[in-house]
Amino acid sequence: MCGKTIVHATQTLFFLFYFASVERNRFMLDFIKRPTADSKTAKLTLLNSLPTREIDPAYASVEHSGRNLMIANYGSNKGDGCVSVFPLKPDGSLADA
Repeated sequence: MCGKTIVHATQTLFFLFYFASVERNRFMLDFIKRPTADSKTAKLTLLNSLPTREIDPAYASVEHSGRNLMIANYGSNKGDGCVSVFPLKPDGSLADA
């Protein structure tokens, strides 16, 4: 498994995400994973994980309101790069796109 880590911070919000690629049945599947940190111990635990829906995610950013995570992908099923948008729930977890 390989991955890329994204840290996004604004003046009032802090987000941590990472990409993970997993091989299943000879296909690479990309996931966006959202960990959360315990406020007392700082231990990270996985809040949730969703497939990115496209191929080879490269960059992620939370838009200024903090309600959506945008992911730039190098590829798609059509062969071109694309952008995926995942809503963020009030608890910070990812909603399905």
